[in-house]
Amino acid sequence: MMKDIIEYLGSKRLTLTVLKTGIIVPVVLTVLWVFELRPPAFYMVWTPLMVWGVVFLVNLLLSLFTQPYARRANLFFHISFVIIAMGIGVSLVYRFEGEAVVLEEGLFMGEEKEYIRHNAGRNFHTLAPKDVGFYVEKIEPVFWEHRLYFTGLKATIRYPPATSANTADIELNRGPTIGGARLRLTGYGIVPEVIIKKGTDIVLKDVLRVNVFPPGNEDHIELGSYRIYMRLYPDYHTDEKGRPSTRSMYIREPALHVRVEWLSRTLYNGVLRPGESVRFMDMKLTFTGTRRFVTVGVVKDPGEWFVFAGFVLAGGSLILRLLERRNRRG
Repeated sequence: MMKDIIEYLGSKRLTLTVLKTGIIVPVVLTVLWVFELRPPAFYMVWTPLMVWGVVFLVNLLLSLFTQPYARRANLFFHISFVIIAMGIGVSLVYRFEGEAVVLEEGLFMGEEKEYIRHNAGRNFHTLAPKDVGFYVEKIEPVFWEHRLYFTGLKATIRYPPATSANTADIELNRGPTIGGARLRLTGYGIVPEVIIKKGTDIVLKDVLRVNVFPPGNEDHIELGSYRIYMRLYPDYHTDEKGRPSTRSMYIREPALHVRVEWLSRTLYNGVLRPGESVRFMDMKLTFTGTRRFVTVGVVKDPGEWFVFAGFVLAGGSLILRLLERRNRRG
């Protein structure tokens, strides 16, 4: 009885069953998720994976003794799945993925405050890449027919920030690897640069991180009891009805439409060109220009090399198995 159990646990039949189950389990979990039949994560994900992994390892170890060919191609094929499973586990625990907004002619040092979002939570300092800093030298967008359809987007960077010894280009969905992290561009935009004075004192002198791109978007900042609404047009003109618009997405003749409200009362509503100012009450707002920015995706995944190695080993073992079978026939 015990011998039969051991032979079954180490059999190729169980191997195939386990591999099929490894495909079925994610499908079942997806169906449960779609129909909102969502048990706790421990029972939905970790318990099935743990049970599957234990059965698979037992089958792998016993196959060394029950299958005469296991020490060759089939053994390597089994081990490849263990390596892939290890890679997935490492990725689940140690993968870091974040996005940061970086201005043209601006620095990114990889600090937590520079990310607009990331998946590390409280473990940022453990999971985030340490030496991913760079300086954005130039941003080059290319639009189709001057509309908001990218045919190309590239940011030229220099790294590390201390020496700027290396140059690389980050593009849409591809880029260099710095500090163990892969970089890619996930977004682009334009923001206004302003100076606001109260009398002779500078209240604000900064690039405003407002959502005014694509052209026509309106955003605002609050300054005490003032609310300043803005629309940015990178290539300003007025249409046939006299409404503000833009001829293209490129920065050629930028203009900033400003509306200043104080206690629900409109103090100013007009268009400013770079260098022009508007006074309201005891304040003065000067539109000094525009700055381009890119959103950079930063991904560090130490588990992906395990997965890659596992698939290479699996492919090699299949080729070895075919050669072995051919030699036997010969």
